Amino acid sequence: MSSRPPSFLLPNSLSCRVIDRFSDLPDNSTITEDSEGKIPFWPLLHHLITTPVLNISLLIDRLQTIAANAETYPDGDFGFLDKFLREQDEDKIIYTIWSKIRQIALDITVYFPSGELELLRTGFSLFVCAPTGR
Repeated sequence: MSSRPPSFLLPNSLSCRVIDRFSDLPDNSTITEDSEGKIPFWPLLHHLITTPVLNISLLIDRLQTIAANAETYPDGDFGFLDKFLREQDEDKIIYTIWSKIRQIALDITVYFPSGELELLRTGFSLFVCAPTGR
């Protein structure tokens, strides 16, 4: 018997709560902390990814802020990503690639409104949607 939970919590899950380490939410935000000092992660992430970035330095800073708030990257070393991105076409990274990544992240609420993703399990069928328009 597996001890894994049956689903993976996504950033838009009501159960996904974090400490707003840097007070990044706008002052007029109506989000309140729970008894543990945590807030829902989705409003914070939504704010961070919809606030414009104009260059690679700001993008790296934004990604570091997201990672720190999500508590997903303990050593905080974004050196390789910074070096890699600086070797690319900055306009393409900011206005095309980041824009698409941001839109995919924002659409998570459309595709997974419950905020959970059921894990694949042996013996259970995988439901795949058929292409439309055929």
